Amino acid sequence: MGWQQKGSGRLRNSKSGHVLVTGQLTHKVLAKALYSKACGKCEQWCMSHPLTEKPPEHDCFVNHKGTSGSMEPTAVLEMFLSLANQHVVLDWLACDDDASTKAKLKWSNKDDMKNNNATQVPKIVNSNGNLVDRPDCGGIPGNSPEPCFKTDPSHRRKLVTNELCNLALKNKT
Repeated sequence: MGWQQKGSGRLRNSKSGHVLVTGQLTHKVLAKALYSKACGKCEQWCMSHPLTEKPPEHDCFVNHKGTSGSMEPTAVLEMFLSLANQHVVLDWLACDDDASTKAKLKWSNKDDMKNNNATQVPKIVNSNGNLVDRPDCGGIPGNSPEPCFKTDPSHRRKLVTNELCNLALKNKT
């Protein structure tokens, strides 16, 4: 997932994002998704007209409501389902450690219990170390296999580099 952010050092949420799924062997794009939270024509219209007036008909490309961070899990689930409809099975995904993306690419608790012949809701360990019911936010159908997740080496390298730089700055002061 990538999105445009302002480089000034101030926190800015991106208004658009893009996601690509590439094949392991061919390195070719298998699926893509583009999301946008804003439209320049709509924003321009709203600046010069009352909020009660709707903008004129145009090719508006707003297709996401919610936070910029929710674009990634939504887009990955959309692409997974699109590929599944084309009979493509994703065995594993290399991605960052985003828990919301991993949670979206799970079966619902009902499907998980059915597929694993279980009578109890799946459990997870929460941040306090307690065993609790897994939140039911899985989005893939029960007849599709759940993908495994591998860590993106570039993302892991970036995290380690940032931590080392922060340690170096602390030692200077």
